[in-house]
Amino acid sequence: MGHGYQKRKNVKDFFELLNSSGVRYVLIKNIHNELPGHLAIGKDIDILVEERDKLKFRFLMKSIARQYIHPCGKENGWINMYELPEFEFWRIYQKDDLLIDVTYKLCCKSLMPKVWIPLDNTIQEYIWEHRSYDTENDWWILDINTRFVYYIVRCVFDKREFNSVYKKEIQAAKTLIDRDVVSGMFDVIFFEFSPTLFQMIDHDELDGIRSAFLAYHDY
Repeated sequence: MGHGYQKRKNVKDFFELLNSSGVRYVLIKNIHNELPGHLAIGKDIDILVEERDKLKFRFLMKSIARQYIHPCGKENGWINMYELPEFEFWRIYQKDDLLIDVTYKLCCKSLMPKVWIPLDNTIQEYIWEHRSYDTENDWWILDINTRFVYYIVRCVFDKREFNSVYKKEIQAAKTLIDRDVVSGMFDVIFFEFSPTLFQMIDHDELDGIRSAFLAYHDY
């Protein structure tokens, strides 16, 4: 395997299989472009599958992989709220134990401990109407607007900080987004804090966003 990375071919073969299956999916994130050639052994690939393709996806995976208990699922004390489907965790044996982490709605951690919540339904619908095909890697990804919003959401709710890697991703995407679209998404996640959030992003005040959001009370 060399250098502790998953084989590039294993990653490419998985997405080629997904593409040929008819399952509608997107790669949720590829921070630092670790896919396809720099995925550390033991790290998983995060994908979002359209909920109506759940059975088709499971049938496909059962032919090549085994399902395991999800590390952040109900068996480990986590709760999914607001009809968020359970996550799935798959290990593809023939591909050097390639790990696949699957959700059927884009989601984040709640401010409450061990609770997952889906993003607003308008965002879920937008994802499938506007997903983008990455022609360089031959897989489907979130469009730039949803990716940008997800980076912010992930830093505020999941990471609880804006680390250097995510900062770079946010800065690179900031000039490419449709601000009206992103503003609409922010409104259903951060509500009245949205204008302040955008202002802080514009002024590169990323480190102060989480504390400012938690302290905000003018709803």
